Amino acid sequence: MDIEDLKYFIAIANLENITLAAEALYITPQYLRKKVKEMETELGEILFIRTKRKLRLTEFGEFFKKQADTVVEDFNKLQNLSETYKYLKEKTLRIGIGIIETSVMQKIYDDCRVFQRVYPEYKLEFVHQGLIPNEQSLRDGDIEVGLVVKPFEDPDFETITVVKKKYVLAMNKRHPLAKKSAISPEDIVGEQFVISSKYGDFNKYLIGLMGQDVADKNIVYVNRSTELWRSIFENNFAITISSAGTNIEKILKDIVVVPFDPPQICEMVLAYKKQEPQKEVLKTFIDYMSKNTSIDI
Repeated sequence: MDIEDLKYFIAIANLENITLAAEALYITPQYLRKKVKEMETELGEILFIRTKRKLRLTEFGEFFKKQADTVVEDFNKLQNLSETYKYLKEKTLRIGIGIIETSVMQKIYDDCRVFQRVYPEYKLEFVHQGLIPNEQSLRDGDIEVGLVVKPFEDPDFETITVVKKKYVLAMNKRHPLAKKSAISPEDIVGEQFVISSKYGDFNKYLIGLMGQDVADKNIVYVNRSTELWRSIFENNFAITISSAGTNIEKILKDIVVVPFDPPQICEMVLAYKKQEPQKEVLKTFIDYMSKNTSIDI
């Protein structure tokens, strides 16, 4: 016995006639009679009392119909729920956001909020991850769009640049490197860094992009930005990586900002898998971000 059998039974019970039920279901009366017999055999009970004019439910048939009505109604709800889920899934986009600078995250969120206002029928679902796991999550399909740092080379993915940010070194004016007009990646070998514990992985990754692997023994982590700048202010031999344009040197008189040579620019991209056909929400989102998001911050 399956859900179709229950639907056949309910149709017969409601119409009180096998011929009328067969016409309503677009099947033959013979097939329905066979199904009723099979159900009665399986249940070990008689479902209908057969008269010349109509079929009447037995006492057990009345009880069974109440249960069958509930089962079929619940089944229909499940079918509708499945369709609703498919619809919502098609309209929802999972975006992986790593632990990166506040200004960068704010920019991405601002762009996404504007997108939501322009396209209220879509839903953006943010998945917060570490810096690098976005790449693996993209490949595994856990997220559909991921904010990753270039270089990100994968023939199965396409990218659009959403952020280009220039970085500099900040240090106490008494630090030996403070006298240089520009700093090469080789100049920072063996230097002691003070970086935020919240964005520690991100800062270490940026330094790694410069071609330098900074050992943990050369890093002091602090919890707050005030602690970071106090450490630089008080320590003549510590440096930190900072966004260009923060003007921290104008706020703290003993702080000097020195650019890199060559300039160190971090390019962050939204990566998404090449696929056909693309989800409607993904296609719309990528098209919008390509045309409307700003690059330099």
